[in-house]
Amino acid sequence: MGFLFGSKDTPWTQEELTRKREVADALLARSLQTPKNGWEGARAIVDALGARKTNKKIAEREGELRGEFDARFNSLFGGGAGFNAGSGGGSYGSGGA
Repeated sequence: MGFLFGSKDTPWTQEELTRKREVADALLARSLQTPKNGWEGARAIVDALGARKTNKKIAEREGELRGEFDARFNSLFGGGAGFNAGSGGGSYGSGGA
C-alpha cells in the first residue's frame, strides 16, 4: 500500500488527491463485501483501515491546499474583511441605512 501514501516530503497535487481518493474508495467498496472466510474477513479489515488512513491524509492535504489558495486569494485582493469566506463577518453590508 506504499504507493498510496508516497513520501512524507512529497506534496500531493489536486490530481493526485483525486486519484488516491478513487483508489481508497475502491478499497473501501471491496471491504464492504461479505467475506466468505476468515482470510477474506482479514483482508476486508486491512482494506478498510487502509482506505480510512488514505482518506485522512487526503483530507489533511486538501486543507493545506485550501489554506494556500486562501492566502493567495487574500494577497491578490488585499486580504481585507469580507474577502475571507471563513471569517464569519466583515464590513460589507453592515453599515446600516
